[in-house]
Amino acid sequence: MKKLLHYIVHTLEKYNVKYEVHSFDSGAIMVDIWINNNFYVIQIDAEIIGLSLITKETTPFDIVPDQTFKDETLFRNAFDIIFHNIEPRKTIVINANNFSTLEGFYSEIVNVLTKDLDWTTGHNLDAFNDLLRGGFGVHEYEEPIKLIWQHSSKSKTDLNALRQNETVYEILKSIIKEHNHIEFIEG
Repeated sequence: MKKLLHYIVHTLEKYNVKYEVHSFDSGAIMVDIWINNNFYVIQIDAEIIGLSLITKETTPFDIVPDQTFKDETLFRNAFDIIFHNIEPRKTIVINANNFSTLEGFYSEIVNVLTKDLDWTTGHNLDAFNDLLRGGFGVHEYEEPIKLIWQHSSKSKTDLNALRQNETVYEILKSIIKEHNHIEFIEG
């Protein structure tokens, strides 16, 4: 079971897919997976492996899997098909060590979210929101990406000025989280 879970997690991380692993007292394991607009659930216990695609039509979640496998190889084949048309998600890193002000943050964003532009982007919240959508030389418009804010604790301190009862850092973070195509990680 551990070997199979390792394979699943390795594959999900290879494609930068959002997932959660849940372990139960019974020894069973459940893996929730979000790929683009799909939600999958893998159920693993000592005797059987289940794979389900949860849709609006199948919610609420039924504990009986869509597909069951007693053979790990057959499960892996079905699992791998999910990723057939998926390119690994691009990873973009905002490095807080490169700035300490809001203006410096905007410059960092331009550096990591644009490439080969022959014009200058704005340095404001609206421009930041636009750049997150993509289409500026780094990732396509609303292409799924993983955005890592490295050294985010530094930014929480540096960008702690209040605007409308929120810190600048919290405002920037909330703008990022509004984008469904972005998997956001504070590091």
